[in-house]
This record gives sequence, C-alpha cells and structure tokens, in this order.
Amino acid sequence: EALKKLLFNGPSIFTYSDATIEKKLQFFCNLVGEREAKRMVVKSSNLLRQSLEKRLKPRLEEIQKSGVKVRWTETLIQRLAIRTNDQWERYKLGDTKKGRPSTNNY
Repeated sequence: EALKKLLFNGPSIFTYSDATIEKKLQFFCNLVGEREAKRMVVKSSNLLRQSLEKRLKPRLEEIQKSGVKVRWTETLIQRLAIRTNDQWERYKLGDTKKGRPSTNNY
C-alpha cells in the first residue's frame, strides 16, 4: 500500500538513485528517527524532492546556528523542506501565520 501511494503521489522519485534517496531519508531519520521518517516520506513524497545541499542542510544549519532548540515534528519538517525561499524567510522572521504557507506575495 505504501509503495502504491508513493507511485501515485510522486512518480518522479523512482528516477532518483538509491544513494540519493538513502541520503535524504537519513537526513530525516536524524531529525525524527527511522520509523517516523519513513512514515513521513510515504505520506509526503515531496520531502524526497527537496535538495539536500541547496535547501535542507542549509536551513537546518541556520536553525542550529541560531541556538534555538527544536523538537522536530512532521509539521516543522514540512516547513523546513517545502516552503519557498521567500516563505522560509518570512517564516523565520515570524511574518507568516501558522499552518500552510501563504501564496500571497506581499
């Protein structure tokens, strides 16, 4: 069932190398543990589409350098991974409402 969901929700991930998928999954495992990371990836294959080097790692490093202690949840990981750069900047500064990112360009 999980494989079927991945296939329908994110067929492009089947073009990724095993090494790429493993590295991204390991990134999420380090934040929330293996079981939760796998559950999140199956639920939201968008997580595997995000660049480790250009998006995920730099954003995590920003948070770590800020000194803020984060208890990672699915919601926070979604925010880290999915938000556009503009949405991420507004989110970091507290300028966006909680929940789904705004599509308004203000």
